Amino acid sequence: MSYQPPVPDAATSPFPLRPAPLSDEARRAADSIRADADVADDGDQLLHGVDVSTRMLGLGAAIGLGAAAALTAFFYARRPAEAAKTRGKRKAKRAKSQRRD
Repeated sequence: MSYQPPVPDAATSPFPLRPAPLSDEARRAADSIRADADVADDGDQLLHGVDVSTRMLGLGAAIGLGAAAALTAFFYARRPAEAAKTRGKRKAKRAKSQRRD
């Protein structure tokens, strides 16, 4: 036997634990909506009226990330050499000026 302590009325949930069963009319409406849906079963989805597979979405994401990486590398390589050299010196000067003990 398990002991189940009494639960006060204020602690019980105002919502039912299980939803009420659907009526026959609601089931028919849900079935007709599912039948009218234009969703393919092989993982494809409609995007602006065009079938787009998950493979195409993955390929597009890979191309986008590759292009972003290429642009980042291009701009990093084109930055002036002086800016790269002085960046370290500025940090060193700032660190020395903040170490006033």
